[in-house]
Amino acid sequence: MSITRRLDGILHGDHRGLVPGHGSEPGEARVYAPGDDVRRIDWTVTARTAQTHIRETIADRELETWIVADRSASLDFGTAEWEKRDLALAAAAGVGFLTARSGNRVGAVISTADRAVTIPARQGRKHLMSILQRVDASPRDATTTPIGLLLKQATAVARRRALVVVISDWLDEPEHWRHQLATLAVRHEVLAVEVIDPRELELPDVGVVTLHDTETGRLREVDTS
Repeated sequence: MSITRRLDGILHGDHRGLVPGHGSEPGEARVYAPGDDVRRIDWTVTARTAQTHIRETIADRELETWIVADRSASLDFGTAEWEKRDLALAAAAGVGFLTARSGNRVGAVISTADRAVTIPARQGRKHLMSILQRVDASPRDATTTPIGLLLKQATAVARRRALVVVISDWLDEPEHWRHQLATLAVRHEVLAVEVIDPRELELPDVGVVTLHDTETGRLREVDTS
């Protein structure tokens, strides 16, 4: 998983940090000072400026990942092998196992029937499994926290620069979440995962059918022919 923004952190990891230090990524060149490692002399800059320069490196830092899991009733739907809620869980697991290594921490913001639950970012496979169990245990057919409020809470709890993965079917009206998503992306690297079912893209030609909105309870007749 490629991370394009520099991250906060104090442990040695796989991703670029914000401050100079031990690492593999080249940083800024500066004038040589007594005690500097001569192996880091930048001969190109030295020749151009006629003054000895060394090349700093950017410290590698651990990655902090936040999984924002929408568990609204619209995910309790599926016409293929899996329901959308199962696909959302699989997406959370995939991201979690990819990032929960080399000292990387994973946290979560999960919608429930009455509020958004925050699980602090911590290290370890056991912690990741507890997050996935909490996502899987979310109640079906319940009125849950809207995606916009989930994003707002994620902005509040993710204080360090991080990767924020938002998993939803994004069926709520865009005006309810667009601003919160943009605000989150100002500081963090955001990956938005859309969970869809084939029947949401194209309905079969079966004539007039009655569709049920699982979140509002509304019924609507639709002619699919």
